Amino acid sequence: MEPRIRILKDGPYLVMGNIPLYDGEIVTDEEGHTIDIIEKGEYPPRETYVLCRCGGSGDKPYCDGTHSSIGFDGTETASRDPLYFTRSYI
Repeated sequence: MEPRIRILKDGPYLVMGNIPLYDGEIVTDEEGHTIDIIEKGEYPPRETYVLCRCGGSGDKPYCDGTHSSIGFDGTETASRDPLYFTRSYI
């Protein structure tokens, strides 16, 4: 099976094609910016699995169907406003 990930409407990510899944911890600085990722291990390989997107699963990172009972709205939108960056030089 060709590796692919599908986002299920108001549900989990459906991951197919034996894509490896790693456990890790994001390390941030005082301002909340990511500065490192610490790998903690790898989950057992699976040909297909579903990953929680609602945050409520009791079997994280896997989906246990909680999204259905809590009325999870998986609609994601991004602002279309321009993003400006400034850089100060000393």
